[in-house]
Amino acid sequence: MLRGGRNGAEMDWNSIVKKLVWDQSKTPYFVKADKLTQSQARNELFVYSLFLALMFGFVSIYALADDRSREVTIPLGGTLYAFSIFCSAIVLGVAKNVTAARYCITAPVAVFVFTLGNLGGRSDPEQTNWYIYMALTAVWLLYSLRAVAVAKAFHRGPREAD
Repeated sequence: MLRGGRNGAEMDWNSIVKKLVWDQSKTPYFVKADKLTQSQARNELFVYSLFLALMFGFVSIYALADDRSREVTIPLGGTLYAFSIFCSAIVLGVAKNVTAARYCITAPVAVFVFTLGNLGGRSDPEQTNWYIYMALTAVWLLYSLRAVAVAKAFHRGPREAD
């Protein structure tokens, strides 16, 4: 981990990141979906569905809290949609259902539309944050498309002994 250098000990960031975040056997995010083993696909879908379930579960609870003093309120339709994404993420995580993965694709699109309607056209400092937020939402949409491919590959992929 630590290597000797001019200034004493240097950290080997590459090995730290690989050890803590990147595990080629468990989470190979840059491998094509049809090349994943069943356990790799299971791990990837679990992380994605956990992300969605936590985020939309919190949105559902937040929207149900009756606080009129908030700047942004979520209508009943938005609350029901957030809860449906929460349920779909649970189905995706448990059953690795392709239809649930397809429905989860709508989540970044809905977040984009909601953000465009509520945060678009602000002043300069907030506008910069808005662009960053939209870029992250676009990356999320691309990853949602991968999640559908991974769910498909999970059911037709090679079986392995766990």
